[in-house]
Amino acid sequence: WVSHPDVRDNWVLWVGADAIFVNFDDKGEDVLRRLIREHAAGTDVQVLVTRDPHGRAGNSLSLFNADVILLRRSEWSSKFLQRWWDDPRMKEGRTDQEVLELLYLEDVMGAKSKFVLLPPLTLNSDTLSIVEKPPNQQPVVHLG
Repeated sequence: WVSHPDVRDNWVLWVGADAIFVNFDDKGEDVLRRLIREHAAGTDVQVLVTRDPHGRAGNSLSLFNADVILLRRSEWSSKFLQRWWDDPRMKEGRTDQEVLELLYLEDVMGAKSKFVLLPPLTLNSDTLSIVEKPPNQQPVVHLG
């Protein structure tokens, strides 16, 4: 997926099965392209993920929600995803979100300098009230 010649976009969107995009306002700029422009102009940023102050995924530390993530198509992202999925803690019953948060906190592969933690509701719902704001202020509803 990193070097596939038919893929032109530089970013990949990871969306969990229980997340739904609800903002389809075609009058404004696409929310994903706006976030990339505002938060990932430099090549150091590899991951855009939304802070989740009420995380509910197992023993999540509530740093962010791993259900909607923007990933730069790069060798670093490819290696980091492989490292995440191969992490032995996944086999111990930890959730993908728990392990991703631990990798971030442990600064595995320099993750802290590669991640941008977006404000809550940027690409996620408030986990206590999934429809907190109108679609132009909360473009994603996360059901889980």
